[in-house]
Amino acid sequence: MYRISCAILLVMLVAGPVAAQDGGEAATHVVQPGENLFRIALRYDTTVSAIMLANDLTSMNLIYPGQELRIPDLGTAPAGGASGAVTHTVAPGENLFRISRGYGVSMSAIMAANGITDPDLLYAGQALTIPAGGAPAGPSPASASESAPAASSGSMQHTVSAGENLFRIALRYGVSLDALAAANGIADPEQIYAGQVLTIPGEAAPTASDSSAAAAPAGQVYLNVPVVRQSNNLSCESASVCSAMRYMGYPCDSDVYVFNALPQSYDNPHRGFVGPVTSAPGTLPPGAATYKTGGYGVYVEPISAALTGLGVNHGHTYFASLDMLRQLLKAGIPVVIIATHGLGIYGEPLVAFTPTDGDGGTVTVIRYEHSYTLVGYDAGGFWAIDPWSGGVDYFTVARLDADWARLGRQAVWILP
Repeated sequence: MYRISCAILLVMLVAGPVAAQDGGEAATHVVQPGENLFRIALRYDTTVSAIMLANDLTSMNLIYPGQELRIPDLGTAPAGGASGAVTHTVAPGENLFRISRGYGVSMSAIMAANGITDPDLLYAGQALTIPAGGAPAGPSPASASESAPAASSGSMQHTVSAGENLFRIALRYGVSLDALAAANGIADPEQIYAGQVLTIPGEAAPTASDSSAAAAPAGQVYLNVPVVRQSNNLSCESASVCSAMRYMGYPCDSDVYVFNALPQSYDNPHRGFVGPVTSAPGTLPPGAATYKTGGYGVYVEPISAALTGLGVNHGHTYFASLDMLRQLLKAGIPVVIIATHGLGIYGEPLVAFTPTDGDGGTVTVIRYEHSYTLVGYDAGGFWAIDPWSGGVDYFTVARLDADWARLGRQAVWILP
């Protein structure tokens, strides 16, 4: 699953050259290191499936730096039939709603094309057929809990299952809790019931582009999250997660408890913890041929695997938004983010390399990679526990957002 995981890590701030072609009806984009089709499609206001069809691509992962892609205008994109379908391999943490948004097709179309009756029953590594053009291949299965988006409002329906709550449903669809409650006239988010049909408002899923523009909710939130200090130079992620676990009621006696559950990797933080945990701060994985090598840390996919093994209910994502962070904190849920120590004070550049523990794709790392546990916010910024110092720091919105974005806006949160 590394290929998908690394593909979503967008870290380039400057897009590639663009040249007009075909009388202005299409453009050429030169793929930059770290780019993926989803973000390229967003930039040109087209869809992943349209770009794949225009370039005869069979997988959204088979692009490489320097490759020239023909970017079709949606109005002239090839009409896809059965032969225009593409295959998507489900990555850890993905859900059907976000996959459908990424390809610009409806959930019901993907469900029908793959014989899926329950959109929650996806698994990492599952190969999905993505029908071309977004036209449903057949009627949505009767037992599915969502219908295709309504053409008039962009909304959809969700039938509440036993054990679900409004917050989890809002996270699943990438809408805010307040918007979901307002769309259904719900005064008390706790008062929903199995079988209830909810309208999911046509609100865009959180992306990197909306984070800096998101307005902070009125007032402030501050959670009294216990501080867990890191016991080794590179155990910041384990300490940050341990703080969140304790606050949410899970046992965690020290950062070692989480660290011992992490999968290990020689040089790929998407696959496991990289390097001796006692390595000097600022070191990089083997193969990243700048500065000192021999250590690094870990990204959110292996953290998620460790939490699953420990029986901890949680969520994780790339390309979260500031608004998503606020919604989680407002619901009483601290969030662990992956950034750098001091949030950019060292001005370190990103380093891309090809790890041996992978499938040929590149990984992006940075010296002094570090984690924080966000515990509160106000209109101007966020409070965060620094596991290195054991203190709680305050960072402005602009400073936190700029540095957090460099490693793909990674976030992990612990659920009850």
